[in-house]
Amino acid sequence: MGEADVEALERGYAALNRGDLSVVLDLLDPDIEWHEPGPSPEAGTHRGRDSFARFFRGWLESFEGFRVEPERVVQRGDQLMAIVRQTGAGGPAACRSRRASRTCGPFRTARPFVGKQ
Repeated sequence: MGEADVEALERGYAALNRGDLSVVLDLLDPDIEWHEPGPSPEAGTHRGRDSFARFFRGWLESFEGFRVEPERVVQRGDQLMAIVRQTGAGGPAACRSRRASRTCGPFRTARPFVGKQ
């Protein structure tokens, strides 16, 4: 795990923020798995690229200007952890949303995003 892996992680977030899911999906491990916490309408464990695409498209459609910005990337052994800020406006109450979360996992060189939240 080196600088190339961190760069791939950051490149993935940049593509995500452009709405370029094809780049993101190509970077994702086919067996991606993550857990969305209880208060979310999408709460539960999600698996696979198709599931990620559906999940993220829902966020893009629900919030105007939705973005996920990595604030810090930490490397620990064979794992990377990204502390991110999620922002967007919209939804039923036309409110602004901001949420901090983390993405971590054994990111592989060829497929750097194996996200678990």
